[in-house]
Amino acid sequence: MAISTFSTGNKVKIDKNSTEKALQLPLHIDPICLLQMVERGNTTEALDLVADSLKGGLGHGARVIVSLLPTTADIEPIYSREGNERDTCYLRDIDFSGAEEWEELRRLRINGTGAQPLANSGRGAPFLRAIAAGLKEAFRIDVRSETLGAAQGSISAFLPDHVDKVERVAPLMRAAGQTVELLVSLRRLMRRASESDTRFAELASTLPGVVYQRVVSPEGQIRYSYISDNAFELFGVTAEAILTDPEALFAHYGKEYRETFRQKLIQASKDMILWDVEATIQRPDGEVRYTHAIARPRRELDGSVVWTGVILDATRIKLAEMAAAEAETRTREAIVESLSQGMLLFDQDDRLVLHNSHFIKLYPQLAEVAQKGVSYHDLLRYELASDLTRDAGIIAGTSELRDRLARHGEAHLFYERELAGERHLLINEYRTPDNATVVLYTDITELKQRERKIEHLAHHDALTGLPNRVLFHERLAEAMDRARKRGDEVAVICLDLDRFKAVNDTLGHHFGDALLQEVARRIRSVLGENDTACRLGGDEFAVICPHLTDPEQATSIAWRLLDVLAQPHLIKGQAVMGGTSIGIAISGRDGLQPDMLLKNADLALYRAKLDGRGTFRFFEQEMDLKAQARRMMELALRMAIARNELELHYQPLVDSKTSQIMGAEALLRWNMAGQGYISPSEFVPLAEDSGLISEIGRWVLAKACAEAVRWDKDIRIAVNLSPAQLRDSDFVDFVRETLERTGLAPRRLELEVTEGMLLQNTEANTRMLLELKQLGVRISMDDFGTGYSSLGNLRSFPFDKIKIDKSFISDLTTRPESAAIIRAILTLGRSLGMTTTAEGVETRDQLAYLRAEGCMEVQGFYFAKALSNDRFQQLLKSQSGAASNLRKKSLWS
Repeated sequence: MAISTFSTGNKVKIDKNSTEKALQLPLHIDPICLLQMVERGNTTEALDLVADSLKGGLGHGARVIVSLLPTTADIEPIYSREGNERDTCYLRDIDFSGAEEWEELRRLRINGTGAQPLANSGRGAPFLRAIAAGLKEAFRIDVRSETLGAAQGSISAFLPDHVDKVERVAPLMRAAGQTVELLVSLRRLMRRASESDTRFAELASTLPGVVYQRVVSPEGQIRYSYISDNAFELFGVTAEAILTDPEALFAHYGKEYRETFRQKLIQASKDMILWDVEATIQRPDGEVRYTHAIARPRRELDGSVVWTGVILDATRIKLAEMAAAEAETRTREAIVESLSQGMLLFDQDDRLVLHNSHFIKLYPQLAEVAQKGVSYHDLLRYELASDLTRDAGIIAGTSELRDRLARHGEAHLFYERELAGERHLLINEYRTPDNATVVLYTDITELKQRERKIEHLAHHDALTGLPNRVLFHERLAEAMDRARKRGDEVAVICLDLDRFKAVNDTLGHHFGDALLQEVARRIRSVLGENDTACRLGGDEFAVICPHLTDPEQATSIAWRLLDVLAQPHLIKGQAVMGGTSIGIAISGRDGLQPDMLLKNADLALYRAKLDGRGTFRFFEQEMDLKAQARRMMELALRMAIARNELELHYQPLVDSKTSQIMGAEALLRWNMAGQGYISPSEFVPLAEDSGLISEIGRWVLAKACAEAVRWDKDIRIAVNLSPAQLRDSDFVDFVRETLERTGLAPRRLELEVTEGMLLQNTEANTRMLLELKQLGVRISMDDFGTGYSSLGNLRSFPFDKIKIDKSFISDLTTRPESAAIIRAILTLGRSLGMTTTAEGVETRDQLAYLRAEGCMEVQGFYFAKALSNDRFQQLLKSQSGAASNLRKKSLWS
């Protein structure tokens, strides 16, 4: 029967995990109760409990005798239990040698006549009393010692009735025997452990330190199971206090030791390595002591680790070492303070030995870091982070730190270092013959300032301070050369501000310059220290991103640039909406030469503009082909007017109640020779970018007026204006001359502007629109509700009409908020006395809703698509005027 114990000073604790299983016997006894009795030294009570439990299991009238030898488990006197009485029995009173007599007794039906033979057998008074009481059946089981192997006593049971089947009694007797054996063994172990602890304590008191035993549980709990009494002499805390609460000792250690102690001890318990630790403590009386602890681990069956060791008082040795070190330090400081340069001295283990005051003057922020013992790596990390734009956490992984550490072992190194405040140092690092390191810092700020001023003028943009195109090409070539050697890539990111020309034209060049400076600042704010931002000219910027290992890195930078430049700019007290378009090209796959890489990034930038601006695109091979095609299309567009390839189509504007045509919107079409009709979404942006939009816009206006004047009905003609036309100072005169030349009544001409156009140079635009209204021309706001300042525009200018954008109409049945917006716009139009027109009407349900809400005019495929001038005139002639005629008779929708 296995029993486990462990020592806890002068007390023995029973390992319940391994012992309780042995007590899971059929006697209905609480094993924890038995263990607690033995722990408290109440073995007699434990045996009483076993005897009573066995007696109860055998039945009413049974008697039980538990007899043990004098040497068994040191129980004095020898214990005997009979019924509810106690007797003192010795070996001479009971003969255990006659096993055959016991067998005969078990089978004999005992009565009064059978008392004499038993009495003569020498078995003693307990047996005589049992027979006299009329007990008729007897059982016995030996109690054996696990270590001695011989019988150390017995348990006897006498029953008043015969037992036909031994199977009922035998398990109970075996259980009782095993339980008593276990209790005897536990008692013996407790006595031996107590004697061992006493001897251990006597030995520990003779050692020149504090002997201790510390237990770390599998759950990480830490406690002391033993500590010698001389703990008070070293720590000023009694051993009893430490055993009760480990914090009574830990509280006197330094803060750093306490913070790391638990983690280090748990890790050492996992690794099962020697514990060899020096520490400083402060006794309750204020005295400081230095200790040196050494301990070895032992793992127990339950997974806990017991550390046995000694804590030595190392105060005298430590004080002597400190005094010697202090004397040596004073001597060294006297020498190094005479130097005019900053100096650091590291030992063979790269730990700082000393520094002079000149170093702290150069790096005042490192005064607390540059302490004796700090590692070369840590001090270098903080040194490189001394620039105010960086910190130690960021610089720890940079190439500069890696390069310095990689070359640290060389005999002689030179570095130049820029500090905060535009100070520059020349750093000389020497390796001594004994592998110590001397680092000298020389201030070369004035020299570097002169050099940098000359270089800056030649290679930087005067307005933004960014590298100019010359320096951009140099750095790009260098970055691509390094990339080929490293096996990584370089990304070129081209940026172009959206609508910067409008800002320059409307607010002035001084305003545009301030905006460019703010843009440059924001670009720099999101780039890494290895990236280079440049201004190529005008509102064009570029960024070089070296050491690229994944295109996603370029994507991340592009998103950050879009986000930061999309935020409103506050320039001279006025908010300006930001925005940029970005193109990206990556070396290797997009170009092997700097010029080609920049060209491809520019092509990707143009693609981003075509895709709606405010986004970024990577270069793709087909972009070059598209760029060539675009140049050909631009050339063809320039010749389109002369070749008579441009046409105007007209989409009817219909009265929502009567379905009569009230006017038409002129829409530009390009019927390119040999290719058919080109989508306006393709050539209109091209016309705007190339500057052709002004010439084409004038052609559209003149053509629309000339054709409308020949229509059979006196209806309106609506013409869209471009931003370029609003910026044309002669545009009002051109409109006047066109009306006079064509003979079109001014009231029939309706000019449409978008909200986005009004945001540019609002004051000048408003003035021009007022001059147009004075001519008798109607002014309409197109795509109402999609801009940023709809209500403000309506308040600042008296529009004749507002047109609801078709996006709201298409979402009318699927998005409730669209219906709410339409209702609000219509209500607003009625309140201001303006005509309301809904674009993009395609279904009967949409028309019904708009009629019910009071919309005055509609246009869309439900009635008719855009038609050529001839077909539109046919439609006008076919309309009879009935409310449903247009929808019923029109063949053009």
